[in-house]
Amino acid sequence: MLIRVDVIDKAIKSLKSKSLNSRIILTSARGKRYTQKDARRLAKYKNVIIVCGHYEGFDDRVSGLVDEEISIGDYVLSGGRSRLW
Repeated sequence: MLIRVDVIDKAIKSLKSKSLNSRIILTSARGKRYTQKDARRLAKYKNVIIVCGHYEGFDDRVSGLVDEEISIGDYVLSGGRSRLW
């Protein structure tokens, strides 16, 4: 299941209209790796809005609505139980 682009677009536009000093970030495996330097840079914003996918993620057009894409690492997170093999 993909999250529809029109739903995300409406939410992002609403958030941007309420805050001038904000940064919208999409978590993505194809984004640049999040670093301490990024943390310092983002700390200067009044609001940092992080858009995270679930299940199948987002329609690719969502990446055009955000300010940047960031990857939090080389691993996969899931909502299920951990399993040792």
